Amino acid sequence: MLIPTASVQQTQAPGLVLIEDQVLSSTSTFDFQNIPGTYKHLLLEYQLRGSDAGGSVFALMRFNSDTGANYQSVQQKFNGSTTTLSQVSGSTSARIATVPAAGAASANLAVTGKLDIPNYASSSWYQGFMGQSVYVVTGSDDNYFGYNVAGEWEGATGAITRIEIIASAGSFLANSRVTIYGLS
Repeated sequence: MLIPTASVQQTQAPGLVLIEDQVLSSTSTFDFQNIPGTYKHLLLEYQLRGSDAGGSVFALMRFNSDTGANYQSVQQKFNGSTTTLSQVSGSTSARIATVPAAGAASANLAVTGKLDIPNYASSSWYQGFMGQSVYVVTGSDDNYFGYNVAGEWEGATGAITRIEIIASAGSFLANSRVTIYGLS
């Protein structure tokens, strides 16, 4: 269940307009519908924790309810002195972050991040995105995780009017939050 905390047209900073802010009141997922096409770009900010009993899950994104194999993404993970790359293509959703889940070491862990979707209302090209996120598992150097992600939706060339954020297993816990801003 969602607790809408704000809606369209509340200005946060010059050029940045709050479209919608969703905070979960119980275990669920995020669904932003009827996104207006009046902005140049979108910015998503999030703090998420998964409900799955494992140590982590992926936060996945879909545009306009497209569940076809039309998403590509690449993720760079870095912690301590290690950097790894993973790529997913022909997927039914785009991987945007690794999220600590209920089975993680500390009950207070959540991933914090942001995602940019430039030119989201364009009908000229496929829609792309890029973002960053971070979370800490424990206090040691090898357990600080940072991520860079980029990807593309090749399902259509139309404007994005709906964004769904779902977990790869289970769902997201209460108090998880996603906020969408329009950039003018």
